[in-house]
Amino acid sequence: MRTCAWSGAVRYTGGMAPPSNSGEQGVLQLSFSALAEPPVPGAEGHILTRALRDHPSRAKILRMVRIALSYFPELEGTWLRIGLARGVHGYASLEEPAIWLNPRGLNYQTIAHELVHLLQARGLVPMGERSCDIFALARDRILVDAPPVYLEIPDALATPGGGLREGASYLLHKTAREALRRRGEGERRYIRWFEKRVAEATVQQAFAAKK
Repeated sequence: MRTCAWSGAVRYTGGMAPPSNSGEQGVLQLSFSALAEPPVPGAEGHILTRALRDHPSRAKILRMVRIALSYFPELEGTWLRIGLARGVHGYASLEEPAIWLNPRGLNYQTIAHELVHLLQARGLVPMGERSCDIFALARDRILVDAPPVYLEIPDALATPGGGLREGASYLLHKTAREALRRRGEGERRYIRWFEKRVAEATVQQAFAAKK
């Protein structure tokens, strides 16, 4: 999930739903009631919630999801349940291949983030929101069109409208890939390394631009 959701007096901040036998199920039922409606058959091999099926942004959302999925070969042939999120940017399920997306300000980085959560559910990616952001940034540069939410990056990389300044997507993607390469070589603080390296590179680029 990309921001906090409020449902009555319950505040839920997780990015994926824990298993149904966990003690948090009551919280999740409240959250889900605000996020999506029961699913109905949809087009293009996916199952759409009724809210998404009838939404004017349906075609745009499905097109963006289809493009993002093309960069996730691990999910090839998977039928997703896709719904609408309200009050949050996105949400993913731990128990089934399902994502909920907010059409307002939807970007590829949000979709990639939620798809990485599905990989986490399969044990293919380490758990955690910060890990999810790193793996989403490293997937492909075309999916890096907005700042990550859970990683610390300099404000100078973002635009006032919530996008990324010129060159920022390249920096974030390249650095995320290097961070994962270091992780593969045994670097346990790869996330902290990413944040430090991005901060240093931002200062260097800003300094060079003033010359």
